[in-house]
Amino acid sequence: MKRLLYSSIVLFLILGPASAQNFVTIDAQKDAFYDNLTNPDDGKVFIPARAFITSIHAEPPAGGDADLSGIVWSCWDDVYLYYYAEVKDDAVFVNNATSAGSQWQNDKIELKFNPDPTIAGTGNVIQVGLSALDSTDAQVLGAVDNMTQDTPDLQDTAGVSWLSVRQQPGGTFYEDFARRETADGYALEFRIPWQYMNKGTRRFPGPTAGVVFGAAINIADNDATQREDMIQWSAAVRDEAWNNATLHGSITLLADHKLKYQAVSPMDPTIFNANEIDWYFGGTVSIKPGPTAPEAFNLKQNYPNPFNPVTTIDFSLPVKSDVRLVLVNSLGQVVKEMARGPYSAGDHRIRLDASDLTTGVYFYKLEAGAFVSVKKLVVMK
Repeated sequence: MKRLLYSSIVLFLILGPASAQNFVTIDAQKDAFYDNLTNPDDGKVFIPARAFITSIHAEPPAGGDADLSGIVWSCWDDVYLYYYAEVKDDAVFVNNATSAGSQWQNDKIELKFNPDPTIAGTGNVIQVGLSALDSTDAQVLGAVDNMTQDTPDLQDTAGVSWLSVRQQPGGTFYEDFARRETADGYALEFRIPWQYMNKGTRRFPGPTAGVVFGAAINIADNDATQREDMIQWSAAVRDEAWNNATLHGSITLLADHKLKYQAVSPMDPTIFNANEIDWYFGGTVSIKPGPTAPEAFNLKQNYPNPFNPVTTIDFSLPVKSDVRLVLVNSLGQVVKEMARGPYSAGDHRIRLDASDLTTGVYFYKLEAGAFVSVKKLVVMK
């Protein structure tokens, strides 16, 4: 017995404490370790539809928790901060790439971190985002976010100065992430190196049990062409948490790789969520029956028509399909590609802005698998 105990001590000294890397795999599947987490006191947070940001949409998601809600599990070790999330979302869209940095308009998870709550003021908030779909499934390739939203600071190898790391097109500085579509939404999993938890004057003191930092967790909802809702875990549940660290909640690193979430600002204890019980959830996200899929493919007439400069085009898919929707002129030349990629079964709406087109007759064509349909529209200026 003494020999066994001695051997165990030697082995511990050689290998050191257990690492989360040994029991968490970044594959968008829930790891067994997360079954030990039960509530925000140890690393599991429920974000219901009622935790919506009113400045983004005055009413909560129309479909309740089945329309938009999520459960987030997290843990940590000496190298990484780990997250796994399951999101209920009745319509998953990654299709908005209107401008650089517009990925926030899509279905995704965003995390905001304040690595040093002892420093007052706004700014220097670390932002990390991962879209619900990847480049093979997203409706618009340029809308995909692979955790490249922010520009973290890295300490150089000498540990003396700080180097600004610039984003690279289509690249990522975060090492591991994974996605998975589910029957009623999507799952995301990723890990963030602690060395990236530094920005500007805010410096993370290091991953040690008892360390407190600020954070906000956002889940965005795009039901057609752009963000319509946002739910959030934080102290204040406000959109400004992207840059105002005072609005963040508090996260404390615990022993055994666990974390404690408290919906109170680590910078100002007078800012707290009076409904903190919202984040405690004993089961899985409530599920409501989704809409019945259309019986057939259909491309509807745009409305209004004629129009200037904006109209909408509706189409229906009885099954998930690879879709291409284009606008052609009277010569048969494609002048706009309005949609491309896999779309889920259901009714879909596309917004067409013809501000850059001249007055005239045009045609819009929908291709969805073997289904092809063409209709006429008129731009009148």
